Amino acid sequence: MKPSLRGRPPQGAEPKQLISLRVDRDVLAAFKAQGPGWQSRMQETLKRAATRLQRAKALDRRQG
Repeated sequence: MKPSLRGRPPQGAEPKQLISLRVDRDVLAAFKAQGPGWQSRMQETLKRAATRLQRAKALDRRQG
């Protein structure tokens, strides 16, 4: 039996994970209003926020 070729193949060493995320309508509207690529912009915004959270947590550990 051959493996199924359905769906998108993983991209890169760390493929993105598909999730379901609920956001406020105004947040979604703001990203969509910027035009095509809104999902990538939202991803970058979340990535920057995650990086800041990780740095703050590391700083708290050093100070605490």
